[in-house]
Amino acid sequence: MQREKTVLISAALALITWLAAPALAQTAPPGSDPVSGIYQGIAKMPAGSKDVEFVIELRNDSGTLSGHAEAEGRQFPLTGTYTGSAMTIKFKPGDEFTISAKVSGDRITGTWEMDGGRTGAVEMKRVTPGWKQVHDLIVRARKERNQVLKGGTAPEEANRITKSWADQLLGYSRQHPDTEESKDAANEGLMLLLEPGLIAEAATRSAELNPADEIWGRAVMNQLWAAAGAKDYDYAIRNADALIEHSKRPDLKAQIRLAEGDAYWEKGDVAGAKTTFRRVNDEYPKTRFADEARGNIYEIESLNVGQTGPRMESKFVDGHQARLADFKGKTVLLVFWASW
Repeated sequence: MQREKTVLISAALALITWLAAPALAQTAPPGSDPVSGIYQGIAKMPAGSKDVEFVIELRNDSGTLSGHAEAEGRQFPLTGTYTGSAMTIKFKPGDEFTISAKVSGDRITGTWEMDGGRTGAVEMKRVTPGWKQVHDLIVRARKERNQVLKGGTAPEEANRITKSWADQLLGYSRQHPDTEESKDAANEGLMLLLEPGLIAEAATRSAELNPADEIWGRAVMNQLWAAAGAKDYDYAIRNADALIEHSKRPDLKAQIRLAEGDAYWEKGDVAGAKTTFRRVNDEYPKTRFADEARGNIYEIESLNVGQTGPRMESKFVDGHQARLADFKGKTVLLVFWASW
């Protein structure tokens, strides 16, 4: 009997140790090395140039840094030094790129310099291996998607490839809920489906995630903004009705319809823009989107070059009343300012 109790106690202790081990591994404090790890970075470029995003994997060996940097789909070995809280990192994406920075917790901030004297600010933050896994999936998915679009792949095959990448990203999101990288994976997976117009499938897949409405709304608006940024204004016009049909929140429906009106406006279809903005005002009254729609209609009708200026009355700084109409026929410079 005693032997049976001993065996049972030993088995129970072994089970407790086994169950506790993963939790201990996950919550253990970082080691004495505050530098080694994966970092997401951004190099601020001069005005007129696009900022450069990059990822760095660092290893610190007694003050000597090694690893690699990834930027614009390419990978470069790096070298560097770390003393106290100061570090220097070098790699060559073309000209030699040197980062001089300070470490503070999970953040690294400083400056970058390239051959030729170009300089700017740099910021990096430590990220998790899960973030890196999602990042790599997104980079590969976008790269293959671009190749498909440029290569004239048949629509059926293009959709198959798109769905395959979406499956991987959405699968990661389901398996790792309640993390930031999970949200990024879900967003990218849904956008992959939304871009070619697989809206019903994207809506069905988003319902499997949590919180479904929030994830769906984020992906829909990000896709609309991405299309507008690429000057693909037909995307919103073509897909607004389907996106609204599969959306539950009234505020999201109003936002989608407003984006459709903006798309008409950007295309130069003033009549289509005004009709759509009026629809936003009629269907979603007393919302900020209705206010914006009315403002857009006013701008179209009253604030274009060649149109008569709107009626305006104000006071000069000395207190006497002034009307814009009093200056008809004269050149007038209006300066608007405010103080808070």
